[in-house]
Amino acid sequence: MRKVIAAAVLLVLATVVPPLITSRIMPIPLNSSHTYIAHGDHTTLTRQIDTSDPGIKDEVKVHVQDTLKNDAGKTLISVDDHLQLIRHSTYPVLDNNSSIAVTVLGKTDKRERFTRNGLQYFFPFNTERRSYDFYDVFAGDSAPLDYVRQDGDAYVYHQKREHVERTIWVEPKSGTILNEVEHLTLPGIDTTLEWDQATQDAARTHADRTKHTLQALRIASFMLKLCAVLLIAVALWRRR
Repeated sequence: MRKVIAAAVLLVLATVVPPLITSRIMPIPLNSSHTYIAHGDHTTLTRQIDTSDPGIKDEVKVHVQDTLKNDAGKTLISVDDHLQLIRHSTYPVLDNNSSIAVTVLGKTDKRERFTRNGLQYFFPFNTERRSYDFYDVFAGDSAPLDYVRQDGDAYVYHQKREHVERTIWVEPKSGTILNEVEHLTLPGIDTTLEWDQATQDAARTHADRTKHTLQALRIASFMLKLCAVLLIAVALWRRR
């Protein structure tokens, strides 16, 4: 009888614990801060992404600041972006809580309290081989970002808009962006930007850590179920 009870406990643990842990690592983290650096033709882009708790379950506030400077230190582009996302899906909340200010060569375009759709700075866990709506700050709307190929363990996506052509590498299990290349062609600006090696390495480390955690959870679930089956088998054999 004790073995049957132990087996039942193991089955419950195998069924409940791994999904519970997975559900905790999948959402966009709250109160986080990350810096991304991309280099281009005599230009450098610095992106700062900060998240905070909006006080609403399963949602996250995101504040993004992009600054593109030339080698002389002159600011060519600055973006100040505020949005609110659903933590699990990484899609925007369908409410007019977005605001953005885009400044190009001293000329600023602002949008306040609008609703946006499409991915932008994050991808969901288990990213698929398909097109995703992707929001572009220069166009001010979203358009399909198309899956084009697999590169190693990464899915590669591509989008071409009027002022930017982008290619994004995503590790699909964790939804981690591994690299991003953007060709900007704005009035007075023509540059191709790619994440620097340190930014790519940090993204790879995060993706690998998440993948290893998911794999360990799958193995743990299997082993717990196996032990439960063995305990039940032993209990049945002893009752013969």
